[in-house]
Amino acid sequence: MPVALVVPVNGPDPLLVAELVERCEAGLARFKRPTSIEIVTDLPGGRSGPLRRPAVQAGISGSAAA
Repeated sequence: MPVALVVPVNGPDPLLVAELVERCEAGLARFKRPTSIEIVTDLPGGRSGPLRRPAVQAGISGSAAA
């Protein structure tokens, strides 16, 4: 299941999720659209900057289990 994690530049905005859903529906094939969009404060990165995918996936599965 594709899930979109979004870090807003100007803080959380309730209209942001609706706008993102609209843009995904307009610009992405159905199988590429995220099933959910989650607003987060930051993404886990390593010391040199790349995204730590296992930590992201653990966070997604952890929030789904909660």
